[in-house]
Amino acid sequence: MEKLILKHDIDAQFEYEASNNNLELFDENLIWNNKTLPLKNDNVLLRGTRLRNAHWAFGIVCYAGPDTKLMKNTGTSTFKRSRIDRLLNKIFLGIACFLAIMCTITTICCDFWESVFGFDFRKYPPWKAYVSTDKRIGSLQNSLLVFLSYIIIFNRVMPISLSVSIEFIRLLQSKWIDLNIKMYYEPNNVPALARTTALNEELGQVGYIFSDKIGTLTQKTTPTDYESTQTVNSKNDHLSKDEADFRQTSMHVAQETDPLLLSLNNES
Repeated sequence: MEKLILKHDIDAQFEYEASNNNLELFDENLIWNNKTLPLKNDNVLLRGTRLRNAHWAFGIVCYAGPDTKLMKNTGTSTFKRSRIDRLLNKIFLGIACFLAIMCTITTICCDFWESVFGFDFRKYPPWKAYVSTDKRIGSLQNSLLVFLSYIIIFNRVMPISLSVSIEFIRLLQSKWIDLNIKMYYEPNNVPALARTTALNEELGQVGYIFSDKIGTLTQKTTPTDYESTQTVNSKNDHLSKDEADFRQTSMHVAQETDPLLLSLNNES
């Protein structure tokens, strides 16, 4: 609970709660002339609201900047990824695990070969400068060096160029979207604009659109192109205008069902 003393022409004290993200609750008290007046959420104007039909009003800024309820409710925006990105991440993780397993197996085989035949090949290379002469420590150092060497040898298993190729293709797709004349809206002189290239693969994947703005989106007309009722499938291409209009306002039920009298339902 914070306290704020009002000066100037008003001798009052204002008590309010600390900054939080709750938009439905605001607990505050106004102490004026030795009287405590409770104030609730109805007496609060959030940022962006306008006060109308009032000639004058006394107001005070309780929260400002990052302490406002609007900023407290602002969450961190998540980076959107397409299905191809998620699939590529799984593929890269699987390839990395395969690379680690393959390097481990080859390191074990190399250590076995070193313990049996490798002693004869240590005469010419400066082996003592990198590997200790102690058997236990030298074996550990040798395994680490061999493991890192095999990672360098097998690094081509990771398809690094695949990510670069996909990003280049996405860039070309975004430019093609911007220059597509079929997506140009001539009345307002507005072309298509691809703001991001990370979601090109998700275009055209919408199967259903639910909206309550029927008149705005459909201009108050809902023509039916295809119907599927149980086992009956039909299109309106072969129908006349009257039949098509009739199908828009009625539904053909292929299977008759027995009527249900709700008044006889004992469970209701």
